[in-house]
Amino acid sequence: MFLGAAQAALDRGGQTLVLVPEIGPTPAARRALPRPLRRPHRRAPPGLTGGERLAQWRRIRAGEAAVAIGARSALFAPFDALQLVVVDEEHDDSYKQDDGVPYSARDLAVVLGSRRQCPVVLASATPSLESWTHARNGRYRLLRLPTRATPRPVPICEIVDLTQLGDDRPLLAPVVEQALRDTFARGGQAIVLYNRRGYATMVQCTSCGATYECPNCAISMTLHRRIAKVCCHYCGLKLPYTGDCPVCKSPGLDEAGKGTERVEDQLQALFPDVPIGRMDADTTAARGAHERILSAFRDGRTQMLVGTQIVAKGHDFPGVQTAVVVSADRSFRMPDFRAAERTAALLVQLAGRAGRGEQPGRVFIQTWKPDHYVLRHLDDLDAFYEVELRLRSTMRYPPFTRLVLIRVDGIDRKQVVAAAEALGRGLRDVARRHRPVSVLGPAPAALPRLVGRWRFQLILRSEAYRPLRAALDEARPLLEGAARKGIRVGWDVDPRHIM
Repeated sequence: MFLGAAQAALDRGGQTLVLVPEIGPTPAARRALPRPLRRPHRRAPPGLTGGERLAQWRRIRAGEAAVAIGARSALFAPFDALQLVVVDEEHDDSYKQDDGVPYSARDLAVVLGSRRQCPVVLASATPSLESWTHARNGRYRLLRLPTRATPRPVPICEIVDLTQLGDDRPLLAPVVEQALRDTFARGGQAIVLYNRRGYATMVQCTSCGATYECPNCAISMTLHRRIAKVCCHYCGLKLPYTGDCPVCKSPGLDEAGKGTERVEDQLQALFPDVPIGRMDADTTAARGAHERILSAFRDGRTQMLVGTQIVAKGHDFPGVQTAVVVSADRSFRMPDFRAAERTAALLVQLAGRAGRGEQPGRVFIQTWKPDHYVLRHLDDLDAFYEVELRLRSTMRYPPFTRLVLIRVDGIDRKQVVAAAEALGRGLRDVARRHRPVSVLGPAPAALPRLVGRWRFQLILRSEAYRPLRAALDEARPLLEGAARKGIRVGWDVDPRHIM
């Protein structure tokens, strides 16, 4: 749909900006462009060196790039003749900048389109609840694509109840394993999703009970066996792993839990003749690795692709006949009100990878909770949205309210608690003058200690934005005054994560 609009913009001598959630899918987006649109294409930052960024910036400013594709920072490229903005996979959290100055590239794209008086297309098979509500209320225009561009419809998701497998608990249920064997026997390909990286999520000594715990973040460190290190995925600390207890030196270590590295090893043992590729933050860290892994899968040099949520994002591989979610439960059990929405989006996006060629596709979702409402409505997103919106309305969560997340952090816990409590009292005084604004907290963050700093948070909440904005403007001196030596205060309007 939006490719035709991009061609129309090109015919008028205009420019088109296509935003993608991450730089990895950019080559795939470029291949999807019609041939007349490919030659003037320029890939906008990130993913480039500083010199390459500057070169692309200059080409866009000079009007030499009719179509620019990039991640969220491409929004700030200097277009002179912008006639169309496309935000592909608009629901994706990657469009939110959390570090530095927080901003939502999706929302700023709407602002940019308004200022440039050009259309903005928010494209997604699983729209965010905010965009869905705007479309229902008439603020956005809803355009549905009822038919799939590929020869066959999106396959029905088959829910596999893991509670019926007894105490054996294999990685794959028998029906899933057999479906994969049949797929490989036909020469087909498969994608397996497990949304956690590493080999083991916790290492504990069976003699003294000691564990590898990050001294900066007070959480279990993840074992990465290929590099023989235990790593903290939050602060980046890496320690050597010898297989012996760091306290009592006993060799009896229990490597509990699993990540994509372990899943890959177990799948290779199950299917020794099947070439497997793994795609996660570890294997794609090197420059160009993302495209190398996808190229190997596209060319058939690997027959199975195992990875985190990266494997579900926008890929078009006609050879994929089967998609498998090893365990869906961790996603919808996360301590965040958007957990169900994110899980539904991830699973539906993964289902869309299967059956895009001549062969029909099958999608298996293994779970310990098959009656969860996310899983019941995967084949009817309208029904899921209705259930989720009722829950959000009851709990006064977005899109029925607007939120401002205020985080207070520091090295000394007592100082942080005192600063957060004082800030809470001041914010409540402000909120009384700007009803219906309310204040929640302070409370410890879901991850109370990261990178050696204790974290507490407060939330400003309101059904109307203007009172919330007025309260935030009045509270700015309070927020800035709360930051002092050893104490840091930051705030985020419309946060995507309450963590």
